[in-house]
Amino acid sequence: MNHFIIILSTAINSSMELNQMQSIIARFKNIISWTCDLSDEDNVLRIVSSENVTSKFMKALDEAGITSHVMEVFKTKNPPLTQSFYNHLGYKQQFIGFTRPEYLLEKATNNALLLFNSRMATYLEVIIAQNNSLQNELEMAEIKRDRLNAVIDLYRSIGVE
Repeated sequence: MNHFIIILSTAINSSMELNQMQSIIARFKNIISWTCDLSDEDNVLRIVSSENVTSKFMKALDEAGITSHVMEVFKTKNPPLTQSFYNHLGYKQQFIGFTRPEYLLEKATNNALLLFNSRMATYLEVIIAQNNSLQNELEMAEIKRDRLNAVIDLYRSIGVE
């Protein structure tokens, strides 16, 4: 049996929009599973379906006012991997991310700058906060690269066309 894996970039940023997405997905009986990665800058929505529902789903999203675009559609002959298999590999997704680490470090950098401007901190503390923020961005980029490479390897191993 063929399965379709549809990868979309979305503008989902809140739990309310995620609930709206869930109600739209519930209308499609062919959708087997889905995940939304809000930690990714594209807020990637991954859908596994028994039919290619891309055009109908995009129309439903458009009618609901949710901005999105198709990044990729895969067709596979093998059954899709389950979320438990992804979790076993350490591939976990963040469904709702209100306090992302990069936001907190950006806030810490701004706070250090404010303290410096009010003469309550040294410039060294500002530089340390900026360094921590940049190190975090580098680590996030490495993690994202490793995660994407792992997903590519998984798709290749299951025979995605």
